[in-house]
Amino acid sequence: MLLIGGWRAISNNVVMSAGQFHEFVSAVIKEFEDLKDSMRSENKKLSENIKSVTNEISSKIEVTSKNLSDSLTEQFREESESFKKEVSNKLKSEILNLKEAMTQLRKDTDLEVTSLRDNVNTVREKLDDRVNANMSVVQRQNKSLRSQGVLNETQ
Repeated sequence: MLLIGGWRAISNNVVMSAGQFHEFVSAVIKEFEDLKDSMRSENKKLSENIKSVTNEISSKIEVTSKNLSDSLTEQFREESESFKKEVSNKLKSEILNLKEAMTQLRKDTDLEVTSLRDNVNTVREKLDDRVNANMSVVQRQNKSLRSQGVLNETQ
């Protein structure tokens, strides 16, 4: 018989007493309980670390999100202001072009009105001259007809 660690070995079989078996099982159970306690402790630490990292990441995401939101808002305001200035400048340019076109139209209209007025005055003067010439002719004819006795003074 061979003794190994307080156990007796009979050929390939190990023989232990009930007390030794009880001590062995108790030691295994204690090791298992210690392992469970260690795992619980590690799980608790891991859970706390995960919670801590999650909170930290969540805070960073919140800060990053706010920074991004602020940045985008500022960028939008700048772009909006730039767009307003661009549209305003284009509108001012178009208004200036329109004013210039209106001024030119006013000048052209004034020239046309002046030309028309001059033409009307010329036509009026010519018409006055013709009417006066015709009146002179009619008056001479009337005078001639009166002197011949064809017309009397009331006609």
